[in-house]
Amino acid sequence: GNISFQNQKVIVTDSEEPVPDVITLPVLTGQCSVTVSAIPTATDNCAGILHATTNSPLFYNTPGQYQVVWIYDDGNGHAIIQFQNVIVTGLSTFALTSSGSPCTGGVTIGLESSQSGVNYQLVRNGSVNVGAALIGNGNALEFGTFTTAGTYSVTATSLSQGCTITMPQTVVVNSGTLPQAFAVTGSGSVCTTGVTITLTSSQSGVTY
Repeated sequence: GNISFQNQKVIVTDSEEPVPDVITLPVLTGQCSVTVSAIPTATDNCAGILHATTNSPLFYNTPGQYQVVWIYDDGNGHAIIQFQNVIVTGLSTFALTSSGSPCTGGVTIGLESSQSGVNYQLVRNGSVNVGAALIGNGNALEFGTFTTAGTYSVTATSLSQGCTITMPQTVVVNSGTLPQAFAVTGSGSVCTTGVTITLTSSQSGVTY
């Protein structure tokens, strides 16, 4: 009828760090922006599956290279970090091309190259869209021939992301008014001192 008790101390220790389920996280790339949506995990011998936390941003919309710092904490004094690289690419810029003259039928405006998946819109004086946008195909583009005076530029827009840039170069189309005509006169003789040829007048801004 006698009962005795004895206490026995049990100590549970956690001596192992969490192990990432994916040893090398994939590089996240995107044109114009990248949203980090997949949260990596690690496995811990005591805590089981751990979902990483981070103080890094999860959205990037400026072209460049970034690094997300993921943290796995098992709550038992063991925390490890894992890095994931993020690359945001921007739209490429290309030089505008031009040929011709307003006086001889107009100025043909184009782009030396283009990107697939990008729309290219010709713009006059910074606000007037000229014609329909052209879809990039990796080759040069031609917008057409123009006689309307103004400064022409090209705006590029990503079809998938919607981000926009303006090509740094412009083409200026001047008025197509022909220079004023003046009479050519001559005096003297080749048998004496030669013939002097003159123009009865001239127009400012015109080379003769």
